[in-house]
Amino acid sequence: MKTILPYIPLFIDYQKGCGLAISTRKRAKYYLMRFASWLGEIDIREVDLATFLSYREYLTTLRNQKGEPIRRISIEHHLSVLKGFFTYLYRSDLLLINPTEDLSVNLSKSSNEHTMFSKEDIVLFLDTIPIETPVGQRDRALFELIYSSGLRSEEAAGLLIDHVNLDERICLVKGKGNRERYVPFSNTACRFLAKYIGEGRGELLKALVNKDAKQFVFLSSTGKLSWKVMRTRFNRNLKDCSLEDKGFTIHSIRHSTATHLLENGASIRYVQELLGHRSLKTTQIYTRPTVENIKGVYRTFHPRENEYFKEVDDEYLQELTKLKAELIAGKEEQRRKKRNRAARD
Repeated sequence: MKTILPYIPLFIDYQKGCGLAISTRKRAKYYLMRFASWLGEIDIREVDLATFLSYREYLTTLRNQKGEPIRRISIEHHLSVLKGFFTYLYRSDLLLINPTEDLSVNLSKSSNEHTMFSKEDIVLFLDTIPIETPVGQRDRALFELIYSSGLRSEEAAGLLIDHVNLDERICLVKGKGNRERYVPFSNTACRFLAKYIGEGRGELLKALVNKDAKQFVFLSSTGKLSWKVMRTRFNRNLKDCSLEDKGFTIHSIRHSTATHLLENGASIRYVQELLGHRSLKTTQIYTRPTVENIKGVYRTFHPRENEYFKEVDDEYLQELTKLKAELIAGKEEQRRKKRNRAARD
C-alpha cells in the first residue's frame, strides 16, 4: 500500500527547485497534510476524481477561527495545490494516470473576479488606521505601502530595512520565484514609513524576541511580521471602518492598486512591471473593470448612445431635405444678386 505521505516532501523539494517562496511551500505542505489526514490509509493509486469531489464537499464544512465557513478562494487554493501535486506525480512517472486532470479548481463562474476597494473605500480604510501606537504606525505604513506599490503580502512582510530608500522613494522587493524588482512608492506612503521607521519600529525592536528578524522592516513582538498577524490586523482595521462585510482581503489592496492606476490612464506595461507579472496576460485581468467604466462613460456621453439620441425617422428626413433645399436656394439667390450687381457696374 502506498499512502500519500512519502510523496509530499518530494513535491515540496520540487517547488523549492522551481524557486517558489518559503511561504508558498509551507502553505502547500499544510494543504497536502490536511488532505492526507482526511484521506487516511487509502492507497494513492486509488484516488480518483470522485475522491476530490468528496474532499471539496468536506472543505465547505470547515470553519475558520471565527466559526465562519472558510472562504471560497481558500478552497480553490486547496484544490489548486492538490492539482499541482498530482500533476507533478504523473509527470514524474510516479503515477500512471493523473486523477486531477478533469478537476475544476474554480467553484463558480465568478471565481476569477477579484474583490476590490473603490477609491473611496481604500481612503476610508487607510485613514481610519490610528497611528498613536507603534503597532498602529506599523499597520498604517504597511497598508499604505501595499496600496502605493501593489505589493503582495509576502513581499511586504519580507521587505528588508536596507532595501528601503526614503530619499528616492523606492524599495527593492523580492517577488515570486525570488525575482527582484525595484518599485516606487508614493509621498503618502513615504511619510508614514518614515514615521514608523523613526518612531514605532524602534519600540518594536526593543520587545523583539528573535533578534535575527531586525533586518526586516515590519516587525511583531516575535520577529518578522507573519501573514497571520497581518491578516488579523487587516480584519480589525476593516471592522473599525465598517467595511468588514464587503469581502475584502489583503490581496484586494493589490488588485485595487492595479485597477486604479489603469483607470487613471497608466500604461498596462507599467502596471505589469510594478506588480512583477512575468506575463502581460496576468495584468490584463485588471483591465476588465476599466473597460466597464469606459463603456459606462460611452453610454452616458456618446450622442448616438445616450438617452437623448433620437432615431432618424421619415419625418426627420423630410425636414432635413426641406432645410437643405432652402439653404441651396438661399445660396443660389445670393449668387444671382451678386451677378446682377456686377452687370450694373
